[in-house]
Amino acid sequence: MGKSFVSTFLYDCELHFNDKDGKSTEIIKEAIKYILISHDYKTKIMPVIYLKVNLTPSLYNKMVPQQGVGKIVLTLSRIRDSGSTSSIAKHVVNGEFDYYMTDDPNAYKALDEVAEANGNIAYKTCTIGLIKSDIISKNQRSFEGVYKNTNTLSLIQSATSNMNIIIQPFTNNTDIETFTCPAVTSVGQFINYVNSKYSFYSGNYIYYIDFDKTYLRSNDGSYIDMKDNDFRYIAFDVEDLTQYQSLSSGMVEDEAQNAYIIYVNANDAKVNTDRITSDLNSIITSVDTSQGGEATDVSIIDTSAITNITGNTNAATIINSTDPNAATNAATIVSENANSLTITKADMNSKVFTPNKQYMLSYYHDNPSYCGLYYLVEKTEIYLLTGTNLKCQMTITLKKCADFVSAIQAKVNARSSKVASAETTTGTVTGDISTSSNVAEGVTSSSAGITK
Repeated sequence: MGKSFVSTFLYDCELHFNDKDGKSTEIIKEAIKYILISHDYKTKIMPVIYLKVNLTPSLYNKMVPQQGVGKIVLTLSRIRDSGSTSSIAKHVVNGEFDYYMTDDPNAYKALDEVAEANGNIAYKTCTIGLIKSDIISKNQRSFEGVYKNTNTLSLIQSATSNMNIIIQPFTNNTDIETFTCPAVTSVGQFINYVNSKYSFYSGNYIYYIDFDKTYLRSNDGSYIDMKDNDFRYIAFDVEDLTQYQSLSSGMVEDEAQNAYIIYVNANDAKVNTDRITSDLNSIITSVDTSQGGEATDVSIIDTSAITNITGNTNAATIINSTDPNAATNAATIVSENANSLTITKADMNSKVFTPNKQYMLSYYHDNPSYCGLYYLVEKTEIYLLTGTNLKCQMTITLKKCADFVSAIQAKVNARSSKVASAETTTGTVTGDISTSSNVAEGVTSSSAGITK
C-alpha cells in the first residue's frame, strides 16, 4: 500500500524586459507585488497573467511605448517545501510574453525627474497583462474549402496538428462525405464551426490552450489519461478540521488511491445558493443537486483517514500580502456562477489542477447531497513574495456534473451521520473517524486520451 503525506510548495521567479533592440533589463523579484494567473476554461481559450510591479521611471517610460514590439520574459518555478519526493525546481511558467499597459508614460514627469536624481527609484506601481506569444500564433490558422470523405475527429486532429493536444474521445465521431467550411481565421473558430454541424459530445465542450498542452474535452467530469504518471483523481473534503490544523494548507498525496486530497476547513467555508462570493477565504457554494447529471458509478476517494497522515505543523492557512489590492484583484477574476463549488487554499502545487483530472467532492461536513463528480471551470493562482520565495494561493471553481450512484452515496451519508452523532455526543470529533479501504476500485467513467 502506498503512503499518504502532506505536501506544501514554494515558488521562485525571474522577470526580464526585452526591448525592441534585443536589450534585456532585469526586473528584480523584490519589485514584484504579485503575479496572478487566470485560467477561465469556460469563456477563454488561453491563460492570462497579471503582474503588479514597481518600476523605475526609465524602464516604465521605455516599456509603455514599446507595447507590441517589446517582450516580457517570465520564469516561475515550483519547489517542494515539504513532502517525500525531490525538491528540484520545476517550471510552472517559462517563456516570452506580449505585454499590455495602460498608463501614460508622461503622467508623472515631475516625479520622474526627482526619482532619477535620487538613483532612479522604482516608485511607479503598475499592472501589466501578459499573453504568451506562441499560444496566440498556435491558434491563428486559416481554414476554408471543401473536405471530402472524412470524419469529425480527423478534421479536428488536422486542425490542431501544430499543438500538443489532449482530446477526449468523441461521443459522436461522425463520418462526413462532404464538409464545406467558410473562411475562418483561428483553430478555435474552426472547432466551433465543426461542432455546430456535428456535435462532438453530449453537451458543451472545453477548448483550452494552456502553457504546455491544449485540451479538448466534454464537461462530463471523466478522466483523460495523458500518460504523464500523475495521479488520476482530485478529491475535496470539507469538514471541521479544528483537530487537524496541520492540514489547513497544502495537499495530501495519496499513492494508494492515486489521488490528491484537498482538505477544506468548514470554519472557512460559506454556503450560498444564489452566487459565488468573491472573498478569498475558503468558500463553498452550495450545489443544487438537480443541476447535476445522472448518477455515476465511480468509487469514491476515501478521505476519512486523516489521522494516518503526517501533517505540516508550520503550514500557513492564509498568505498575507503587503498589497491591499491583491485579494481584490484575484476575487474579480472569479466570475459569478451559481450551483458551483469554489475553494481557496494555500501552498498547493498549482500544476496538478488540469482539465483532464477527475474531480470529486468526497465529503461535506453537514450536507452529503453536495457530494458527487465535478469538472474544472476556473483556476486563479496568486503568487505573493514572502521572504525570499513566493507562496501560491489558489481559487478553484468547479461545477457539478453527476451524483454518485446510490451505493456510494450511502457510504457518504453514513460517514456524515457518524460524524454528526459524535458531535452531538461530545461536542467535537476527536479523531474517531472511520477509516475504510484506501484503494479506489471499479471506476467505469474513465476515457483514454489522444495525444498529438
